[in-house]
Amino acid sequence: MTLNDYLNFNESEKADYLKLISDNLIFSGIDWNGNADSLRSLINVEEYYAARKVERKKTTVAWPEFLSLKERVLCRLKMLGLLLSKAIVSSEIPDYSIIKKSCETVINSIVNDIFKYGMDPELKKVKWPGLEPSVVDLLNCIYDKTIRLYEKEIYLLDSKE
Repeated sequence: MTLNDYLNFNESEKADYLKLISDNLIFSGIDWNGNADSLRSLINVEEYYAARKVERKKTTVAWPEFLSLKERVLCRLKMLGLLLSKAIVSSEIPDYSIIKKSCETVINSIVNDIFKYGMDPELKKVKWPGLEPSVVDLLNCIYDKTIRLYEKEIYLLDSKE
């Protein structure tokens, strides 16, 4: 499903899809062999901001010092996409894999379309500025469930050390 597919849903369909994600985006672990510190850096959005600044230096464009709101959202989406790709769903329930793939597709679609959206400078403190509220609800649902998985895994790794 793409972002346009989701945006074309009516309010009831959006609510149903959000509930489907909320109820069925269930992970059984992470495809990760590193330690807790390396996992912490994976969920640290500042690392993605720094990587974006390195990418900027490779061009001949005179970039401003700070990342734009769109770039910050793009970094957050890339982080979420990477985290989601490393999350493992139970192979016993095929629907979980379909739900995860659907989330990955929506995120990739948003990444591809991010520069089509306007940004409100008043939204600097918002996690997903400039995106439609229903898309923000969807991203927050995916983000919260995914981050909780990683935080739990970090906790387990810390307790082993």
